[in-house]
Amino acid sequence: MHLQYPQFLWTLSLIIIPVILHLFNLQRHKTIYFSDLSLLKSIEIESRKKSKLKNLLLLLTRIFMIICIVIAFCQPFFNNNQNTPNTNSSEIGIYLDNSYSMSRSENNQSLFNEAKNDVLDLINLYNQETNFLITTNKKSLNKSYSLNKEQAIDFIQRTHLCGENLNLDQIFTIQKEQFKNKKIQNYWFTDLQKNSFTPTSSLDSSINTHVNLIFYENNSISNVSIDSIWFKENERKILVEDEIYVKVKNWSNSIVDVQLKLVINENELVTQKLIKLNHFEEKEISIKYLLKKEGVKKGVIYINDANLNDVLYDDKMIFNYSTVDRYKVLYIYDDSSYNKNAFSSLYKTIKEVEFNFLNINDGFSSSDLECNLLIFDELKQIPDNLSQNLRNQHIIFIPSVTSEISIKNSNRFLNNYNITLKKSKDNKSRLNENYIDKDFFKNVFKRIEDNMDLPYFNSSLEVTSDIKLKSILKYEDNKDFLVRATYNSNNLFLFTSSFQEKNSNISKHALFVPLMLKIKDYTSINQQIYVELPSIKPISISSEINQSGQLLISSDESDKKTNSFYPTIKSKNGTTFIHTENQIENDGHYNILFRDSIVKTFSVNYNRSESNLDFFSVKDFETSLKNNHLNQLFSLNEQFNKTQLKSIASLQLRKDYWIYFVVLALIFIILEIIIIKYYEKSN
Repeated sequence: MHLQYPQFLWTLSLIIIPVILHLFNLQRHKTIYFSDLSLLKSIEIESRKKSKLKNLLLLLTRIFMIICIVIAFCQPFFNNNQNTPNTNSSEIGIYLDNSYSMSRSENNQSLFNEAKNDVLDLINLYNQETNFLITTNKKSLNKSYSLNKEQAIDFIQRTHLCGENLNLDQIFTIQKEQFKNKKIQNYWFTDLQKNSFTPTSSLDSSINTHVNLIFYENNSISNVSIDSIWFKENERKILVEDEIYVKVKNWSNSIVDVQLKLVINENELVTQKLIKLNHFEEKEISIKYLLKKEGVKKGVIYINDANLNDVLYDDKMIFNYSTVDRYKVLYIYDDSSYNKNAFSSLYKTIKEVEFNFLNINDGFSSSDLECNLLIFDELKQIPDNLSQNLRNQHIIFIPSVTSEISIKNSNRFLNNYNITLKKSKDNKSRLNENYIDKDFFKNVFKRIEDNMDLPYFNSSLEVTSDIKLKSILKYEDNKDFLVRATYNSNNLFLFTSSFQEKNSNISKHALFVPLMLKIKDYTSINQQIYVELPSIKPISISSEINQSGQLLISSDESDKKTNSFYPTIKSKNGTTFIHTENQIENDGHYNILFRDSIVKTFSVNYNRSESNLDFFSVKDFETSLKNNHLNQLFSLNEQFNKTQLKSIASLQLRKDYWIYFVVLALIFIILEIIIIKYYEKSN
C-alpha cells in the first residue's frame, strides 16, 4: 500500500476533537430530586453502563470516520508491478528526444507532442517533494541541477523541436554529470533513430542508472530531403547564366515526383524544376538561371510538395551570396616595374576587380597588404617583415633571374613553402603543349594541337621542393615553368622565369590573359553560401568595422524566436570574427548590422542528420544491446514499449483505494446516527 499524498497525514491530529468531546461528556452531571431513591438504585446502575457504552461507541465511530477521510485525501493505492516507479523517489531522470525525426505524425498528432504529454503525465504522478533531472537534445538548455515539480512541468512545456541531436554516448555522458553518481530512476522518450541510438561497445555504461525506455513510432515512413546545395564556380556574376547544384534524396521505398523551386530575393527570380526519384535514390540536380541586378542575393530552394514528407524541416535550404564583392589585386614591385603595364591593362578592364600597386621600397603597413591576390614582380630584395604581415592572400611569384643575390633573396621567402630555386642553364626554350594541365585550363583550349605557338624563354630557374607541387605548365625539357603550392590554405603560383621582354614574350602572348584570369578564378572568393546548425563557425568581417559593441545580428523574419542579439567580437591574426555563441536556433537569413546598416548577410540551415528515417524496432534494439553487452542498462519489457502511453498512471497498473475509505467514512457516520437513535429510543 502506498500513499500518493502522504503530506495530508498531519490532519489525523483532528482525532483530538472527538476525544475532547468524549471527555467533556464524562464530566457532565444532572441533578434530579426524588422523595425516595431506593426504587431507582437498580435503574441508575443500568443507565450508567449504557451511557458509558454509548459514549465509547460514538468516540470510536468518530475517530475511524476522521481516519478514513484523511486516508482518502492521501489517495492510497497498491502497485501490482514490481518494475513501475516508486512515486516517493526523491529524484527522477528524464530524457526527451526533441530531434526533428520526432516531428513525424501518428493519429493526427506529432510523436514529439505525444511524448511531451507522456512526460507531463509522468511528472504529475510524483509528489511535490520529487525533483527532476531533465535532458534534451538542446545541450545549452540542459540544467546540471534538478528541477522541482513546477519547474520541470514548465521546462517540458517550453521545450520544442531543435536541429541538434545526441547519440547514446552523449546522453549518458550528460546524465552522468547530472546524476552525480546517485542511483536514479531514469526514463527515455524517443523514436530510436539509428543514426543516434546505434549501441557500440565503447559506450560509457558506468552511469549508475537503469533506463526505462518509452518508444514512439509511426506506421508509414516517407521523406524526400534536400541534402546540400553548392556552386562549382567561385565567381557569381550578373547577365551571365549561373548554375546552382542541389543534392536531393528519396528516403522511402516508393518512386516520387519532386518539384524543386528556386526563389531569389522573393520576386527577383522564381524558377521550378520537376524531377523523378526512384526508391532510396540520391540525385544531383542543376538549376540554371540568370540575374540582371547586382547586390546581395538571398535565395531558398525548397520542395514544393510537402505531402511527400513525414519530416518537413529538411524540405528547404537557404543560401546567400553577393555579386558585388570586390576582388582586390595588389601588384608589388621595387624601383623597376617591369610588367606593371601588362598586369594593369589586364585587371583594370575587369569590372569586379580592384587593382592597386605598391613600391616595396616606399615601406608598407599590414593594411596596405589587404587584398585577395598579391603579385611579386621580380623583387630583388624581399623584406623579412613582408612575410610576417601576410594573412590570407594568394600569391603570384615571378622571380628575378639576373643574379645569384636576387635568387637567394627569393629563396628566403620561398622557404615558407619548402621551395628552393636555383640557376639553370641559359638556353632558349618554349613551353610544351604536352605538359599543359588540362583541368586548370578547362574551357580555354578547344583542343591542344601539336606545334602550338607557345611563349619562349631565354633563361629560367629550376625548382626543387620537399613537398609535392602541382605542375601546371612545363618547358620542352620537362622542367617546371609554373607550379602551385599551398600554405595555410593559401595558394602560391610560382613561375621559374622572368617576364621581362628581353627574356620572354609571355606578357604579350595570347596565353598571358587566360593564364592570369585562370589564376584569378582559382583564387577568387569562394563565398560560403550557408552554415549549418548547431555549430556555426566564427564569421569574418572587415577589420575596419568598429568593435565597440555596436554590431547587431538580426533575423530577416520577425516571427523567429531569435530576432536580434549582440554577438561576441574577437580578432585573430589581423582578422575580425564574430561569434554567435549558440544564440541562433532557427534556420533563415541573418544580417550583421552596424549602426543600422547591413554589413554582411549569412544564411543558416539545419543539419541534415535527421533526414534518414531509419529506426530500430524494439526487438532489433534489444538484440543490438545484447550484442554489445549493454542490455542490463535498459528495460525493454512490454510495459515500456507501447507506442502510445495514454497515462503513466494506467501504465503503472496501480489500484486506487481512496473510494473505499470514503465509503468506510460514510458507514461510520451512519453508525454514529444509528447509535444515537438507538439510545434515545431505549431511554
